[in-house]
Amino acid sequence: MRLSIVEAARECPSRTALCANGTRYTFAELSASTQQRMREFAAILPKGLAGSSVAMVGLNDLDTTVSLFALWELEIAVLIIHPRAPLAERTRFLEVFQPAAFVNGREMSGLGSFARDIPGGTACLILTSGTTGPPKAAVLSHAAFVASAEASATRLQWKADDRWLASLSIAHVGGLSIITRCLLARSCVVLHPRFAENEFVRAVEEERVTQVSLVPTMLERVLERYPRWRAPGHLRFALIGGGPANPDLPRRAGRQGIRTLLSYGLTECCSQVCTQPLDRSDDDPTCGEPLDGFQVEIRDSEIRVKGPAMMTGYYPNDGTSAFDADGWFGTGDAGIFERGRRLRVLGRLDDVIVTGGENVHPSEVEAILLTCPNVREACVFGHQDPVWGQIVCAALKLVPGAGVDPEHIKTTCARYLSPSRMPRKFCILDHIPLNPNGKHNRVETARVATPLLQDL
Repeated sequence: MRLSIVEAARECPSRTALCANGTRYTFAELSASTQQRMREFAAILPKGLAGSSVAMVGLNDLDTTVSLFALWELEIAVLIIHPRAPLAERTRFLEVFQPAAFVNGREMSGLGSFARDIPGGTACLILTSGTTGPPKAAVLSHAAFVASAEASATRLQWKADDRWLASLSIAHVGGLSIITRCLLARSCVVLHPRFAENEFVRAVEEERVTQVSLVPTMLERVLERYPRWRAPGHLRFALIGGGPANPDLPRRAGRQGIRTLLSYGLTECCSQVCTQPLDRSDDDPTCGEPLDGFQVEIRDSEIRVKGPAMMTGYYPNDGTSAFDADGWFGTGDAGIFERGRRLRVLGRLDDVIVTGGENVHPSEVEAILLTCPNVREACVFGHQDPVWGQIVCAALKLVPGAGVDPEHIKTTCARYLSPSRMPRKFCILDHIPLNPNGKHNRVETARVATPLLQDL
């Protein structure tokens, strides 16, 4: 099975497939637009494209979605570039990946010579590295996206009339997978060009959205701006992933009618790996059990996964395999199992703060800080120290207009953390820097926060 809007249109031509800017499009209408776009692209693309790719700016809009569908129908792999990537970075990506053409919306331009070594059956190349170091992308096949969608549909009990709000950028696998899942489920995706709290509330209400995918900071922003808003009954759940969530977030969201389901996923596995069940309890801090067909293990504190939705590998390929001899993929994330086989994610292994010879996972400390009164966000990082090597520091964002008691923070942390894990310095920030995917940017936060640190 492939990602095909044409096949979907044959099965359910009159069903609504997509909503964008207040306009609804059926599967038949999207298929017709896609076939027209295929003809336009075919006139520009060079011959002999097997094993090549086309680069595309990952915008959450109608034209980009149609172009994506057109390239998949043409059996061309798509390298998705974040729309906020600076020109120098885009240029570097084009030099490294050597795509055959570049697409921005519906406009395509040929690029001359191009690489021809991408595995057959590839749907997308999703960038996994930042602006430092050599760029690389996870190679994700049509079959992997299909397997991911099927497992997700089973866990989340999808319905034929579901409408999924796409607030996450399709330049990241969490946003792209909303489109692939809705395409394969023959259900409707509601495109959200860029997340904004007012547009989120409007879309949920007016488009009768049944499910959303958000990073924790997005949901925090909605609850902060609209503390008296109550989600309509047709919203089944909010799938939360991409970073640690305030332990109190599910309860606060629940009071406003939003059922949250914590999830763990990664680019290399087409997004979801573990997700809480629909009958989760608000006091469950885990990300639930693995989806059907997926395996998860913890080895030397690292989360390792394998399953039918795994990437083919990385591109460019340096000759080494991303998998061990038994097919396991090391995620670089630290985790533990709780409540049986439910996964609790502790953070990135490379974020570990080494203080006095002891390893501290920032997310462990952040989870405690988030239980303190008036603390809305917390970002923990290491700061160089001549005695300890590093000390644990915290940047806090508070509830608007509220203050914080340092002594209460110390008392709360001392109740749950050993002395070496205790934050020794902190500061208050109006805004904690984020990466393009909505996660806290620890490097930038440390840079901004360091001059403001005070003893705790």
